[in-house]
Amino acid sequence: MGLDSVEMIMKWEKHFNIKIPDHEVEKIVTLQDATNYIANILSINKDNTNLREKVFKNIQTCLKDLNLISKQIEYEDKVSEVVFENKKQIWDKIAFALQLKIPIPYSFESNTLSSKIVSKLFPQKQNIFDNLLFSQLIDGICGNNYETLVDINNIQSKYEIYICIMGITEDIMGINIYELEPSNTFVQDLGLN
Repeated sequence: MGLDSVEMIMKWEKHFNIKIPDHEVEKIVTLQDATNYIANILSINKDNTNLREKVFKNIQTCLKDLNLISKQIEYEDKVSEVVFENKKQIWDKIAFALQLKIPIPYSFESNTLSSKIVSKLFPQKQNIFDNLLFSQLIDGICGNNYETLVDINNIQSKYEIYICIMGITEDIMGINIYELEPSNTFVQDLGLN
């Protein structure tokens, strides 16, 4: 087990106030495994997504108030079909209205030097915005704000555990939160050592 793995386990244990025995760590391969394992320890078996639905509803209201949408949006709609321009000021307005931190989806259509460098180094990152679904946007926002959105003393569902796992993974590994999915393996997909 590498240093990143130890740090991740320690952060889970501290955040959820649990203890994960060393022999159990090997069984936690994916983000979903981590969610299920911690849910089991905490005796949480509800799969409700009330938090996700609340944030989604708030996003819809915000987008309507900013005149970015005129119709109801669905989880599987592409963000780029609603928010046509991926500009920081638009995301800042949405973040201010929601009172949440919003990780801005990558888009390197700008001509800034830093965006050109990043697009050359990481060409696969360019299309995150183009292909981002509202379901992924909501999960990313929730994961980015897990400490604010989840009452750690009153966890209501596996979804709340999952977004905490996302947020902790992003904090430790520096991976774009929109690239995290339940099926991601910590070692092969995310490069955890």
